[in-house]
Amino acid sequence: MMRWGSVDFSQLKNLQKQLESLDGKVICEAALNEGAGRLLAKVRKRTPVDTGNLRRNWRIGKLRSAAGEPEVNINNHTKYADYVEYGHRQTPGRFVPAIRKRLKKSWVPGRFMLTKSMAEMEGQLEKIVERRLMEALRKGGGIN
Repeated sequence: MMRWGSVDFSQLKNLQKQLESLDGKVICEAALNEGAGRLLAKVRKRTPVDTGNLRRNWRIGKLRSAAGEPEVNINNHTKYADYVEYGHRQTPGRFVPAIRKRLKKSWVPGRFMLTKSMAEMEGQLEKIVERRLMEALRKGGGIN
């Protein structure tokens, strides 16, 4: 007959109590704010600069809850931001006084500053949440 050893579940029970005491909403909001800040830095870095106006006008909106889930918007209210992001048509041969040149192409491709930055951040957000959770557990004394 085989004899099994005993198991001490006290540490597991302590971890369960700590997890129950954590405020998941606060952790998620902190991670979301950090992720939004990183995304803002990435999108600003990718934004082309002529006058600097487009790069300067990237903003992080207020954290809000939509359908019970926290969300934050990153936007740019510059009139031409969408045209730079996604591309636009133009009339070749037309003279533009602001740049003192004639237009050559009928289509200007988009730069996709925000699209590329969001795709890059998608994999990083999970790591940010995990790190924030581990920090909260360490503060509570649960994990070394």
